[in-house]
Amino acid sequence: MTQFFELYQSMRDPGMWYVSDPPDVSRWLRSGPAPCESVELRTYKPGTPLDFTNTLRGLPVVSTRLAPVFASQGDAQLSLVPATVDGSAQFWALKTLAYINAVHGQASVYKVWAPGDGRPDRTGEFRLFDRLVLSEAAVPGHTTIFRLHGQWTRLFVRAALAEAILAVHPTGVELEPVEHV
Repeated sequence: MTQFFELYQSMRDPGMWYVSDPPDVSRWLRSGPAPCESVELRTYKPGTPLDFTNTLRGLPVVSTRLAPVFASQGDAQLSLVPATVDGSAQFWALKTLAYINAVHGQASVYKVWAPGDGRPDRTGEFRLFDRLVLSEAAVPGHTTIFRLHGQWTRLFVRAALAEAILAVHPTGVELEPVEHV
């Protein structure tokens, strides 16, 4: 079985909801502790709530059904922060704490931000991947969930966490195997 998976919201659920970002979304997506003890979110397109949702810019929001899976598997690498969505307090914002330089630079095919791209704050960081390959040696063995340094919207999990997530048959979950060397 593949060791790493990218975890993201499935777009195949008809009638699903779309959740807006919190005002301070960049603080949620970057390294460091959660910016607050709870968060209120709104939908920008009402619909069926999902067990796993990404806000517009990629903050994961999980249901009370899925939260225990993350809590039991990813203890030190994440914070689960109580979240309300349109007044319903049945959700948790998932704040990832592990940001790892795990891109295998020689095996991956990518573009980086250049000075002329209009984002001088991101110059030299990964911009687009045609082929992403992770360096297994760069990911500490205890790490079950992480983001790539400079790729705040992408979320990765090890196989054990992927299996635990799938075991509860959640809605909204998409897991894509990621190459590694």
